[in-house]
Amino acid sequence: MLRSLASLLLILAAQTVQAQNIAVQQPVLQDFSVDTTVTVPDRGTALLGSVRSGAAGRASYGFGPFRNGSSRGYSLSGSSVTTSVYIHDLRAMDEALLETAEPSAPSASRWEAALARRHAADRTAEPARAEPERDLDKRLKFERLAREAEASRKMSLALAYWKAAAKYGSPTAAEKIAAR
Repeated sequence: MLRSLASLLLILAAQTVQAQNIAVQQPVLQDFSVDTTVTVPDRGTALLGSVRSGAAGRASYGFGPFRNGSSRGYSLSGSSVTTSVYIHDLRAMDEALLETAEPSAPSASRWEAALARRHAADRTAEPARAEPERDLDKRLKFERLAREAEASRKMSLALAYWKAAAKYGSPTAAEKIAAR
């Protein structure tokens, strides 16, 4: 009896509890990638791909002419992937430094003297001629890589390999490039 009386008092004394509207905003992470081959000149930039999206929404509260509220929301987002190229030609940088330096500077270090000797030797040496065997090996290698890329359906990569093979005198590569 005492237990049921305590339970009844507890039920009568309890207040009704209502749920509260709480908005929790969580970060939205998006990941995308680009699988491609591009040709970018030195100090150049290329856009590889981008994704853009937008959304809008509206909600009204109430019924008929007694609507007491509405809300609207808009969302716009965008992402892009670019690549930039800067080729560091250390030999050219060394040469530019040596040309601007005074040749009779008394504080020339061993490093500067060695660079000056190499610079002078490079100017007097004849340019190296490519050996026909090496060109043939490179041509065959690029032809093989182009065929493998075509088999994998990577056509832009295959085209890059065909162009490299044509550079080394491949008639097959020249035909493939002309056919595109």
